Amino acid sequence: MFLAEMDKTSASVSTKVSQIIAVIISPLELQSELISEKILQVMGHATLIISKPSSKKIRPYLDHTLVFLIDCHRMDFQEIMLHLASTNEAISEFYPTKYWASFNLRTDLQGFIEKELMQAGCKGVFFEKDGIEYFIKGIQDILKGNLWFSRQAMNDALTTTRLPTPVFEEKRITKREKDILIRLIAGESNQKIAEGMGISIHTVKSHLHSVYKKIGVTSRIKAANWGAKNFSLL
Repeated sequence: MFLAEMDKTSASVSTKVSQIIAVIISPLELQSELISEKILQVMGHATLIISKPSSKKIRPYLDHTLVFLIDCHRMDFQEIMLHLASTNEAISEFYPTKYWASFNLRTDLQGFIEKELMQAGCKGVFFEKDGIEYFIKGIQDILKGNLWFSRQAMNDALTTTRLPTPVFEEKRITKREKDILIRLIAGESNQKIAEGMGISIHTVKSHLHSVYKKIGVTSRIKAANWGAKNFSLL
């Protein structure tokens, strides 16, 4: 993301740590350590670094106000939406109230992905081109309860009338239906969904039909688009 800006050989920081304020979810260990060090230098707080959501590692900090920083390094749009949906679902099982932001987003996705992520409940976005100072400032703003998006994205959000979310029927989408919808967002075929979940194609089709009725759509494309925009509401 911004490794070139950071001193890989810098000494340990002596700043007193008062609490954990951020959880970095990323497979890139060196980058995560450098981000963590910078947060400590500037904000005086520590971060927790994990490669994937872990109840065991996060539970000790449930009384802290945390911002989850989710790495989307080199992912395309569908991969990002699937990754964020599954990661947030895992986090919500043991940390129901949270702030989360996406970082390392591909620069070529800027312009349309911000709106999608904002609608999904994301509090801020950071692209590959963004510098560390911008990144830290954004984290500080998010922890104050503010959104961290480009001015254009914020203006669009204020001026664009959002279509109402389809009303669910008697029951909300089930966990199994949600799992299938997440895979649908990622562009998987019915066959691949069935193989990945260990169920029959007939069962997949049955669940999809149920989802279509609940969200008020008539095709898998419309269902995938709806899911990408509204997965935080499921």
